[in-house]
Amino acid sequence: MPLYDFICHKCELFYTKEYSMSNAPDRSKCPSCKKLSNRHWHKVPIQFNGTDYHCNLGGAKKGHSDDAARELIKSTKNRLGTGFQHYGKYTPSKKYLDAVGAKKLTEPQVHKGIESARQISKTLYDKAKRDPSKIRKPQ
Repeated sequence: MPLYDFICHKCELFYTKEYSMSNAPDRSKCPSCKKLSNRHWHKVPIQFNGTDYHCNLGGAKKGHSDDAARELIKSTKNRLGTGFQHYGKYTPSKKYLDAVGAKKLTEPQVHKGIESARQISKTLYDKAKRDPSKIRKPQ
């Protein structure tokens, strides 16, 4: 079920409640002061690039979205050709690790996790009788 944000201007409280999509109210009781609070609507960050969109006619550079699409196709072909290179490593900062009470994995633990993910992918591709480096979607 989706989460909905509400804001109470009286007690300056921002809170979230879970409602079904068919039963989502525009107002909800504040958990602090019990007064009705309004639903907080977020702006959706979206930007239309290219000359294909009516809102950008004349404002966008010609072929901008085409260049981006060509670059994405090129990088996808490179990744498919090199195999399992899409696995990466993310290392959170020490400050974040201390804040959440987590401990940093050692290098062998990280490599073991990556290798495990590779093995799972390889097993799935083998069961499907597919070679990930040879999978091409028709253009």
